[in-house]
Amino acid sequence: MTIRFLAALALATMAAPAQSDEGAANASFCQRIATELGMKTAKPSDGHAAWELKTLGGLGTALFGGSSYVSMGLGPAEDSVITNARQYVDACASVANGMVCTVTGPAEFQIGVKDHMVKMRANAGERAEVRMVKMRIRCEDR
Repeated sequence: MTIRFLAALALATMAAPAQSDEGAANASFCQRIATELGMKTAKPSDGHAAWELKTLGGLGTALFGGSSYVSMGLGPAEDSVITNARQYVDACASVANGMVCTVTGPAEFQIGVKDHMVKMRANAGERAEVRMVKMRIRCEDR
């Protein structure tokens, strides 16, 4: 089974999608990402709420193999003042079998899974860790 992923570190400003209802406005960063990507609630680690998405799966993948494309990047929020551009570059890093992005708001996070691209604003005070390891993407609020 071949798994490919591309980690795109974006310093360009990314636009956040409009919130569709009042409940979404009160949702945490990972809850909003989970809704957009169709992630499922996962077992919490260290008491932090978590959501997961398996990028490959099913009988077809088991029989014939498959590949997956995931990209992640962090950039400044439109209304933020950039005092240290390096914080965005260093936010995402390669780890064994994948990648991890530490999201600290205010910022704009972008994740692409297969043909679905999501741009999400992390508000001031929001912290999260988005991790892609092997075939799973996991988002944990911090």
